Amino acid sequence: MSSDPPAIAAVIPAYNRGALIERSIRSAQAQTVPMREIVVVDDRSTDDTAEVVERLAADDPRIRLVRHERNGGPSRARNTGVREASPECRWIAPLDSDDEWMPTKTERQLEALERFRRAGLPEPGCVYTGHVERESDGTECIRRSAAEGDVLADVLDDFCQIPSGVLVRRDRYDAIGGMDPLITSGEDHDFVIRLAGSTTFAAVDEVLAIRHMHDSEQNSWNLAGMPRFIERHAAAIRKHHGRDGLARFLFRYANLYQHSGDWRAGLRLAAWGLWLSPQGKFGVWVLWRCLLQAAGRR
Repeated sequence: MSSDPPAIAAVIPAYNRGALIERSIRSAQAQTVPMREIVVVDDRSTDDTAEVVERLAADDPRIRLVRHERNGGPSRARNTGVREASPECRWIAPLDSDDEWMPTKTERQLEALERFRRAGLPEPGCVYTGHVERESDGTECIRRSAAEGDVLADVLDDFCQIPSGVLVRRDRYDAIGGMDPLITSGEDHDFVIRLAGSTTFAAVDEVLAIRHMHDSEQNSWNLAGMPRFIERHAAAIRKHHGRDGLARFLFRYANLYQHSGDWRAGLRLAAWGLWLSPQGKFGVWVLWRCLLQAAGRR
């Protein structure tokens, strides 16, 4: 790795994370390759999030707090953080306010960039790592991939590249318009799909980020922007993975709708998926759950 690493800004969107955000910031501070700055965007929190950030910033001038006057959601907060990052920061390292990095995460990503350079390959616009999804009861699920180069087909089928696990070239982030604030659930998957359609990826096949799952997450989906997400990517999924691949995608989001209580939307997606792939057992199960939910409401 070069002795003069590039300037990197960690960008942390936060809303009512006073009890958790210190852990995220500390993990950014502990990187073996230092962040040039750590930009925290407080999305109009009603708790002590801002006070916690200010306390940490008093001892580390790299930490900068930006406040939203109105709550705009995580995508707007991430976009604000990228805009507010110093112009010298050519690379952006998103970090969710309840997640954390292993100390060598950034170092390993820069080593991957160096590997591409030494091989005479074009510089990728994104370097991602594996991550572990850690439930509140201690259960863990490891997500990792070694796919590199053109990874669009991979990210359309299996989403392993969470925001907290990527290092993104700033010009690539800007070129696709950043995160879409109109997609309020699955916005990170949408972002990675659009990014993969515009640039190449490098992989670090190690678990270097921790995604902390919360008991409330499965019941807190805001699916208002989901039709936009599905409409945007359905054709590409079918192109790369055929009818069965699109059906799997539809079943996955039908299940989310059903869990959120919107059985009508879940039923539509499950029926669409079964039209594409009549043998889809998961789709039959989701459709049945939607019908049971509908019967219980009558």
